[in-house]
Amino acid sequence: MPVIARFYGMTIKMYLLGKEHNPPHIHALYGDYNGIIDIQTLDMMEGDLPGKGLAMVREWMAAHQQELLDMWNTQNFRRCPRSYERGAVRYSTERSGPMFHKIKSVTPLANYRLLVHFTEGCCREYDMTPLIQRMPVFAPLRDVPGLFGQVRTDPGGYGVSWNDDIDMDGSELWENSVPVSSPFDSLLSFADATELWGLHESTLRKAVAYHKLVERVDAQKYGKQWIVTRNAMEREYGPAPQR
Repeated sequence: MPVIARFYGMTIKMYLLGKEHNPPHIHALYGDYNGIIDIQTLDMMEGDLPGKGLAMVREWMAAHQQELLDMWNTQNFRRCPRSYERGAVRYSTERSGPMFHKIKSVTPLANYRLLVHFTEGCCREYDMTPLIQRMPVFAPLRDVPGLFGQVRTDPGGYGVSWNDDIDMDGSELWENSVPVSSPFDSLLSFADATELWGLHESTLRKAVAYHKLVERVDAQKYGKQWIVTRNAMEREYGPAPQR
């Protein structure tokens, strides 16, 4: 079961097929916050989980570490108890590890396909049909009327979910999908562009003010949101660092 625990407003989950792409990890969701935590080292590889919430999740993980590793390796998901004993355990505070492809939005299409818009400014199409046919956990997407259309992006954009039992890891959606054309290809929000290039948003605002990024050509403001083209970013700052 992908949602494996809930406690004190925290949801702990593993994404289906996640083991095929990344080191063993769990996702801890707390409101709009999301932390990706390595099961073996208990380090937060990526995310913005607040310090107190992160400490609580780490203590819970330490108490269930072997059980979590078994679930990761077997994909036999089950609920873990919320209780744990507090102990004097020291953890690294470094956020190291692989980068994750984040999802901006997901749209259900005909014939069990998903149109996924990633924060890199590209769209990709993922065909769920093979999984629905091969893995019983995905069969309700075909058998339950209306369920497939209820897909949504999870907080943090690291995956998509239909309910507590059915979800999909963002790395799976990226690596086993095909690129598709979209009118919004190569358009990035300032927030997404600064994350991809490792800049501060103020850097891009200054670039517009000093005409390094030409307004209405390279960048445009819509309401409170600034949009910039990938071509303009690569011209001024070079290719985005590899993930």
